[in-house]
Order: sequence, then structure tokens, then C-alpha cells
Amino acid sequence: MRLIVFLVMPLSLGCGPSEAEQKLQSAQSQVETLAEDWSLGREVKFDEPDPWGNTLRTFTVRNNVRLDVRYEVRSAGPDGKFYTRDDIRATRLAPIKDASKVAGKAAGNIVEGGVRGAIKGATKPEEKP
Repeated sequence: MRLIVFLVMPLSLGCGPSEAEQKLQSAQSQVETLAEDWSLGREVKFDEPDPWGNTLRTFTVRNNVRLDVRYEVRSAGPDGKFYTRDDIRATRLAPIKDASKVAGKAAGNIVEGGVRGAIKGATKPEEKP
């Protein structure tokens, strides 16, 4: 009896990510790198467009309660419109560098507000029944 073995060799043509997938991967890498560098305080240039030729958008949101800053870098994606399902974004959180000043100011505001409330309550005339 003869045993016949067939070897299947993959063709190198057509294998790998499509051009659209390559652009998506490139854009994701771009926004991830920029967001990471930006959140770490490194000098970042946002003048390079995304793989579709669109400018990137950047946002920072400072949260004085959690004492952090949110850094976001966003690409409009293949459709070129921001805030649609195909947007590509990266977000990083970093502590506020002057957190002790912010915390001190917040505590001062709380104390000041409490004192104002106590004074207002003490000076308010009693209501007669």
C-alpha cells in the first residue's frame, strides 16, 4: 500500500494584513505612543497627520478630586469624522504634578466653607412660633 502525503505550502501572496488593517494598526500605534509620551511629560509634536491624512485631536481633563490629569489623543479614523464609531483613541492618566498644592487648596476651601456656614448659622435670627 502506498502512502501519499500532500504538503500544503501557504502562498506568500495575499497573506498578512490588508492596507486598511495596516492603517488601523498604524493609527492605533501613533495615538498610543503620543498619549504615553504626553502623559509622561515628554515633548510631543502633534503635527503629523494620521494614516488617512487627518489631523489629530488632543484633550486634557484635570480632576482635582482624584488629583490626576487625563490625556487623550484621537484620530478621526477612516471616515475622517470625529466622534464616530471608527475613531481611534488612546487615553492615559497621570498624577497632577502639583497635587499637594491642589489638595491644600481644596482642604482650605472646605474649612472656609464650613466656617462661613457656622457664622451664617450663628448670626441667623431665631424664628418665633
